[in-house]
Amino acid sequence: MYELITISKGDQILAFIIFDRSSNLKLSIPVFRFLNSSLKITLSKHLLFKAILASTNENRSLIEISENYLEEDILNSITEAKFIKKGKNWEKINLKKIVPFDEIKNLISKDYFKEFINQIDLEENRENYAFLKKYNFERHLSPIKIKDLDIATFIIPIKPVWAEQLFDDRSNEKLRLFESKNELLLNRENVYYRSPSKRSLSAPARILWYTSENPITKEKGQIKAVSYIDEIFIDNSKKLFKQFEQLGIYKWKDIEKTSDKNNKIMVVVFSDTELLNRPVDLKFLRNLFKEKESKNFMVLSPIKIKTETYLAIYKRGMEK
Repeated sequence: MYELITISKGDQILAFIIFDRSSNLKLSIPVFRFLNSSLKITLSKHLLFKAILASTNENRSLIEISENYLEEDILNSITEAKFIKKGKNWEKINLKKIVPFDEIKNLISKDYFKEFINQIDLEENRENYAFLKKYNFERHLSPIKIKDLDIATFIIPIKPVWAEQLFDDRSNEKLRLFESKNELLLNRENVYYRSPSKRSLSAPARILWYTSENPITKEKGQIKAVSYIDEIFIDNSKKLFKQFEQLGIYKWKDIEKTSDKNNKIMVVVFSDTELLNRPVDLKFLRNLFKEKESKNFMVLSPIKIKTETYLAIYKRGMEK
């Protein structure tokens, strides 16, 4: 029923939390504590993301943090991870469904719905109010997908070598800190670099990651994961590399190859990556594109797709 999770450097424990699984539908976290260190915030975000992944994978619809001693910087990590304050505790609802927005009220309590509206603090006369309301609900109730959320959606191709580092599921592995291959696993958000010459991407957006054919294993192209684009930056490549180096899997030599003739590059900040239960194969994608997009499936660079195409791919990928 109880699981102790720690992250250590040598003999020193930097962070530890306790998962309480005594309730079938809830993941309780009675202990959520960190040693003061330069990695404190990064570790708190990582362990929150780990809790969300565990809760989702175990079909638990609620995470509750009841730790009494939460410092201000840890509280910031908790709110950033889309938790809502309920009395003395912090809660996050996880709904693994595809539903129209109007059905959300039937899936959560009236109190939670009202509290959520109060905390996101959106004025009804604000431009794009309807979009922002639906978008915030989808992000806070993740991995729910709202059918009638009118948001830009893209398929982004990624080479197998990068996809392996970004999307291989090591959520159950015990992390050994300060090994280069494990640094990325501590991040809830990551970055993707590309040339700014074709500015087809926008933020916010939903994205599907298409892993191209692996020349070594001969594994065909497939979609393995989904994420959200939070921000996009275009600037001097060295400046942006320095700014986002702690988030990326890329080295400067990789960035240099991607920069344009003016030494500029595009940085796409993405987060809340969700691994699909089954990769969506090329055959399915080709048939779907003919039906939904009325064109052949070809992804050499990011392409924009319809919401119905995204939802069909996501639904297929979540089948077991």
